Amino acid sequence: MAAHVPTWTLPVELWAIILGCLPRADQRNCLFVSRSLHDLARSIVFHRSTICLGVWNGSEIDPWDITGDCIVTEEQIEHQATVAWQMLRQILRDSVFAAAIKHLCVRAYCDGSGHFELPFSDMLRMFDCVFLEALADALGSLTNLLSLTWEGESPMVNRAVLDAVSSMGEMCLTELHIPMQSVGAMVSSTSPFPRFDQLRSLSLTSSSWMDAASPAAKLRTAVCSSVESCCRTLERLYVCSDAIWSLPVRSFLNLRDLTICHPETLGGLNLVLHHSSQLRALALILRENPIGLPNSVFAPEPDAVPRLSSFKLICVEFAFISDIPGLVSFLRGKKDLRRIDVDLNSPHDLGSFPPPTPLTHFFDLLSALPKLEIVGLSMSITSPRADFELLDERLPLSATALLIKLNFSSSAIPATDWIDLIRKRRSLRYLHIIDLEGTMDLKQQLLEDHPDSLELVGYGPHLRWLERDPETGAPAYSPRWPAAKVRFRTAQDFGSVDWEWLLRFHGW
Repeated sequence: MAAHVPTWTLPVELWAIILGCLPRADQRNCLFVSRSLHDLARSIVFHRSTICLGVWNGSEIDPWDITGDCIVTEEQIEHQATVAWQMLRQILRDSVFAAAIKHLCVRAYCDGSGHFELPFSDMLRMFDCVFLEALADALGSLTNLLSLTWEGESPMVNRAVLDAVSSMGEMCLTELHIPMQSVGAMVSSTSPFPRFDQLRSLSLTSSSWMDAASPAAKLRTAVCSSVESCCRTLERLYVCSDAIWSLPVRSFLNLRDLTICHPETLGGLNLVLHHSSQLRALALILRENPIGLPNSVFAPEPDAVPRLSSFKLICVEFAFISDIPGLVSFLRGKKDLRRIDVDLNSPHDLGSFPPPTPLTHFFDLLSALPKLEIVGLSMSITSPRADFELLDERLPLSATALLIKLNFSSSAIPATDWIDLIRKRRSLRYLHIIDLEGTMDLKQQLLEDHPDSLELVGYGPHLRWLERDPETGAPAYSPRWPAAKVRFRTAQDFGSVDWEWLLRFHGW
């Protein structure tokens, strides 16, 4: 049967562009307007699809559950299970619907390990194998699938699912994001990782940092097998633990984006950077001080990765950077840097703070990077007034996104001074403040006095768009993002790849 041809004045291609600019809710409404709009909207609405098995509990986002949207009920769990099965059946029955899905995310939260403790979860666990089998069948029908993301580990992604994705013939998966523990459970010397001929992005994440920090030999073998299977085309790699140091040199030759999460040591970092000549983005996420970190791990290779444009260094728990001058020396020559997010905090348990000189060096660095426009700073400082004035002077006026994480009482700096610092950045579109001491509440002042360019404001886990009342024109905040949207945030939610990058790894 011939496809339905709409009788519109504008070409279908222009209508597709128009629908693509609509809010998500309006795009879904277009499914029910007419057959013509339904067919056009379907490819847009289901371009990125999510299948939920179980319900993620948002208490880690809002532990006080102020709004009540973090409460999980049995009805919600049963509804999500029903929707998941309906989605799989629709994929198997409708080839046009299946062809519309290019990016699939599976959220697997069916256990009671910190996500929810409900009797219905026991029932869902009984269907894990059945669900995975049905999912593997459905994946075989997704002829245009480009990316698969697996969030959660109950059930864990299994061999059948990966084999289904890797054996699609003409279909070429380019992005794969799965838990590292799943890879360790399914890969061995006799059962290697499936081969993906066009894979460009591989993320082996871990929700259990204890397991990630000390992987068994089997897990190291599994990680090496997975990376080596696609190293010829791989451009983006996210690996937890020390498993990365076991990878052969050829794994890094084409990398443009590298994330190393929770390593025990950093002794192999210089070697990795030396061979990653194409690297554009580097992220180090440290939970405890790795061996080698108190000494400079960057100084021996100050000229490594000359094309670096994004650098992120996040310290959590007891990790800290003691050699800030060495870090500054490494970054100073990176003239292409346009995104930087660095933790300058010192350890809480020692009751000490970084001396003023290293912070001075780092603030001087900000003004020495001509392309810098995305800035994230986590700070604990000894001289609030002097350091604040230096930050105000060195922070680029052309910054378009700014994240400030304060680990000191901001009461020493008047709110009007913070507002003045923000207002000077006339290109600022996204501002996020994480105030660990709870002394910096600028929400009302920002509403009354902010750069005209400002679009999105974040305070801790709460994000709100800055809008205007359609009748009075007065500025107002939108409802805050739901907890699930914050937890599973994507570049599409922000409308900006840079903004998603800036908030990445900052909790939640």
